[in-house]
Amino acid sequence: MVMLSGKEIHRRVKDGSIVFTPFNEDQVNPNSYNLQLGDSLKIYKDALPKGVRPWIPVKANGKYSVLDWYDSWWDYIKDIFRPSHYMPNPKFALDPHAKRETIEIKIPETGLIVRPGVLYLGTTKEHVAAKDTVPMLDGRSSIGRLGIYIHVTAGFGDVGWGWDFEKNMPRHGGTGAPWTTEHQVLHPVIFYPGMQIGQMRFEEISADFTPYVGRYKDQLGPQETNFHINKGRKLGTAAK
Repeated sequence: MVMLSGKEIHRRVKDGSIVFTPFNEDQVNPNSYNLQLGDSLKIYKDALPKGVRPWIPVKANGKYSVLDWYDSWWDYIKDIFRPSHYMPNPKFALDPHAKRETIEIKIPETGLIVRPGVLYLGTTKEHVAAKDTVPMLDGRSSIGRLGIYIHVTAGFGDVGWGWDFEKNMPRHGGTGAPWTTEHQVLHPVIFYPGMQIGQMRFEEISADFTPYVGRYKDQLGPQETNFHINKGRKLGTAAK
């Protein structure tokens, strides 16, 4: 595979084979394009014990207490007797073969503080379409230096992402589709909507390819796993 340069990405945006909605020339890098964080996050319900908060709003005075992360003193007392302060709910386990409920929150313009020990599903502000290249999402060095992970082994995309080949145009009326991000943090960090959270690069692929038509093709926000659709499926067959 050959990685596209920033100039080539820009050229293909102009000819319509790569789409970013919205597009900003200032976000073009030497060999990638910076993507912004959308305005919502999801977590799996019960990922933390009852009474423990997965996020807290930013305070104007910048003063915080450990109790901000709990609904009550009693919840704090129960939490400190667990093996690790940041240990997930010991009664919680995700079953890949079962659909799981999620909780979603809008990230205010003033920011939202997230904590270690939780998987946060986010989304890119930009909708993306790649007609005949392979999109790949990576973190930015500045974000890595803050201890923020942008994905959990799932940065590799498929050729045809965000493209409707039946209509020969980007999905969702020509905008493409957003990318779900998977965040973990090493310490409490403030997330802001619109912060440049990652970068997307593109690689060429052979002319003979099967475009992506998988289970996430129509997503429009943070999308939880659909792995349970695989249950009972024979290996080597595509899950639609």
